[in-house]
Amino acid sequence: MSDNPLFSLVICEGVHDVRAVCRILDFKGFREAEVFSDIPGPLRNAIPRQYPVQGNDAKLTWLVTHPSFLFRNGYWVLVSNAGGESKLGTHLSGILPAFRKEYADAALRGIAILADADTKDAAKRKPELLCQLRDAFRDSENFEADPSEPERLKLYGNIKPLAMYIFPDNQGPGTLETVLLAGAGREYPELLSKADEYVAYAETCPYAKDLSKNCNREKATVGVIANALRPGRANQTSIQDNKWFTKESLAQLPLHRSLSDFIDLIISWENP
Repeated sequence: MSDNPLFSLVICEGVHDVRAVCRILDFKGFREAEVFSDIPGPLRNAIPRQYPVQGNDAKLTWLVTHPSFLFRNGYWVLVSNAGGESKLGTHLSGILPAFRKEYADAALRGIAILADADTKDAAKRKPELLCQLRDAFRDSENFEADPSEPERLKLYGNIKPLAMYIFPDNQGPGTLETVLLAGAGREYPELLSKADEYVAYAETCPYAKDLSKNCNREKATVGVIANALRPGRANQTSIQDNKWFTKESLAQLPLHRSLSDFIDLIISWENP
């Protein structure tokens, strides 16, 4: 592997988004690095070396996270979990300084951000995220985001591509779970039907108050299916191991094809 590999950054709202992106990259021929020695030296700086990462006042229950590192033919895609929609900007501003200026100038091909639309739509969510980036970079001399230029970031004085994908389809309201359930409808239709019935029943229970909020009903339905497919495992494990996405779904289901096309854009940055 090259000592100074080309790479792109993908910042996701949550761990489920990370696993979805990694799963699709896997279908496109990327392999995920499994041991530290597989990662080229300049990219290792993205892995936190101290604990607690958030400072001495951090809760001991907080996990130390690091990007997932995927590669194909010497091109790397780092997929990182911001830990929430409100942290996308600060997470990006925190990870960028890990790469020295000379390396970032030569090797960083682009930055992508993925987040849920929830009850809004992409046309409303993207300007909000751009303002979040602007605010996160406000006190930095090296990084700059301008909401009036939504497809570029200035890093160390150089322009880098910026792309945003708002689940479920970069257009309307919804979440990653909307995309996952489209895949479940194709691969697990009977299980999806019964999961819908179960969640509909649970919604009538007085103690299941959160099901009626935002898109929580879809999240619960995904959780029911994931637990049936991988009992006792987290949803992100199911996204990686089960057929929420398939090669066929990425070509045929509109929601899957839209996300797949966006990831193709990230891959295309290798050869601008």
